[in-house]
Amino acid sequence: MARLVGPRALLFSAAAGAAIALAACGGGGSGGGGGTVPVTSSSPAATASPTLAPTAAATTAAVNGTSSTSIQLGAVSNGTTNEVSSATVTLPATGVATTASLGLTGSAPASVTAPSTRSMAKKAAALGIQTTIAYFTLQFQNDVTFSQAPTFTIALPFTASGNWYALFEDSTGALTPQGWTEVAQLTVGANGTTLTLSSATPFSPPITLKANTKYYFAIATTGSGPIATPTPTSAPTPTSAPTTTPTATPTATPTAEATINPAAIPMGMTSISQGKWSSTTPAVGYIYSCQSTFNGGGASTIGPWVNQTNLTWDETTKLAVQGSVSWPSASNSFTTSGTTRTITSNDLPQGYTTGTYPIAMSDPAHQYDGNPNSISAQNFSWTLPLDPTTASTPSCLPMGAVGVMNDGVVVYNGLDALGRDAAVFEVLDSCEGHPDSSGEYHYHQINTATGCFPDTKDADGHSGLIGYAFDGFGIYGPDGVNGNQLQDSDLDACHGHTHTVLFNGVEQNIYHYHITTEYPYTLGCYKGTPIHGY
Repeated sequence: MARLVGPRALLFSAAAGAAIALAACGGGGSGGGGGTVPVTSSSPAATASPTLAPTAAATTAAVNGTSSTSIQLGAVSNGTTNEVSSATVTLPATGVATTASLGLTGSAPASVTAPSTRSMAKKAAALGIQTTIAYFTLQFQNDVTFSQAPTFTIALPFTASGNWYALFEDSTGALTPQGWTEVAQLTVGANGTTLTLSSATPFSPPITLKANTKYYFAIATTGSGPIATPTPTSAPTPTSAPTTTPTATPTATPTAEATINPAAIPMGMTSISQGKWSSTTPAVGYIYSCQSTFNGGGASTIGPWVNQTNLTWDETTKLAVQGSVSWPSASNSFTTSGTTRTITSNDLPQGYTTGTYPIAMSDPAHQYDGNPNSISAQNFSWTLPLDPTTASTPSCLPMGAVGVMNDGVVVYNGLDALGRDAAVFEVLDSCEGHPDSSGEYHYHQINTATGCFPDTKDADGHSGLIGYAFDGFGIYGPDGVNGNQLQDSDLDACHGHTHTVLFNGVEQNIYHYHITTEYPYTLGCYKGTPIHGY
C-alpha cells in the first residue's frame, strides 16, 4: 500500500467470510489542467459499459438513528433489458435521526468524470474493470457518523461474471481536501445472480458523512457484464495498438549505435494527435496502458519545437518553465529490512530547484502550457520487494506514479492526460518536472544531462541506479555496457533487459529498466508484479 488519501486505510470483511480490502486509491493522471476520464473505459482491453437509463427518482427514507434502516430500489433498465433487478442498502445505526436519499442510475455521476487525479478511473484501471453496471447516489439531510459500512445487496437479472467491486467516491472534499476514492470487493452469491457487501469490522475511528453531500458508489466487474448489452457506439481499443505481439528480444550487451539527435528526437506518436500506447499488448516503443480513454486536460498549444511533418521534437529549443524554487523541507529515506525495501518521501526534490508553478502568465511557456497547479508536499510510503522477480506476463502502467527516483520524486509514465507524448507537449522545468492537480511534483522523462540526476557509471561505462519502479526493479541511466547510449531497439517492451549490474550493493544478473532519450523514456510496462495500487 503506497499512499493513504485521507486519515487512514479502512478494512472490511465480506459476507460468507470472504476478505475484502477497502483501501485508499493512489495518484492519477498527468499534470496540466486535469481532465475527464470515464471509469468504464479506463481498463486494459475494456468493453464499453451499457448506457443505462436512470431510475425515475431517488428513494427517500427516514433513518431513526437507533437501529438499522433498509432502503430498497427497483430495477434499472437500458430501455430493453434490466441491468439491475433490485438493490437494497442497509444503513447501520447512526445515532442521528435524519433522512437518507438513495438513487440508482446507469449514467456516471459528474464526480466520476471530474478533473481529479484521485478518481474512480485509476482504481478501476488497476482492477481491470471492463463493465460498470450502475451507480448509487447516497445523500443525508444531516451529518451522519458510521461505525461500520452499509450493507449492499444487489440482484442481477443475469449470471455474474468476473470479479465484482463497489467503488466509492466523494469529489466535494467533504472528507479530505482532495476528495477520496475507495474500493471493496463484492461477494457473488451461490446462484451467481446476487452481489453482497457487508461489514464485519467496525470503523475506528468512525467515519462522518457530511449533510447534503452526494457520495457515489459504482458497481463494476472485470467481466463482460450483462448477457444482453447494448452495442457500444465506439470501441475503446486504441487504433494505435500494435496488431502483433512484439518479437524484439532484449540483448545483454547491445552493440554500438548512433546516438539520437537531440534536435530531432522521434515522438511517441503515430500521428500528431495519437500517442504510441496500447491497452491490449506490450510492444517495444509503446506504453502498455491500463487506461484506454484519454479525455483529460493538458498543454493547449503545440510548441515550435515540434516538427509535425516528421513527428520529431527538438529538445535543444524546447522552452522550460522559468523560476528557481528551493525546497528546504524536502525529505526521503530508503531503508531495507529482510526481504523488503521501504521508501518514504514527501515528493519534494532535494539538491536542485524547480520552476515556478503555477506557470505565470508572463512566462513564455504559458502560451503553450498554462499548468495551473502548485507543488505541495506529499506523504508517501512504499514497500517494495528487495529481490524482485519477473512475472509470467507484463502488467500495464497506470496514469500516475510508476516509480520513484533516488531524490524521492515520483516518475509517471510517458503519457499526458490526453494520451500523448508528455515530454513533447507539456512544458516542464529545467529538471523535467511539473506538478499535477494534486500537487504531486513528478517526471515523465529523466535527462541526466540536466545535472539534476548525476549519472554515476561503473567501470565498463554502464549507467548507475537512479530509481526504483513499483515492481521493485531498478531504473538505471541512459547508457548500457561500454557506455553505449541505449535506444528502444536495445530494450524489451517494458523498456529493460537482463544482464549483470550493481543492485543491492552486489553485482548480479538481474532485470532492470533504463531511461532513454526517446519515448517511452522510462517504463513501457511492469516486468515484475507491481505493488498494490500501482
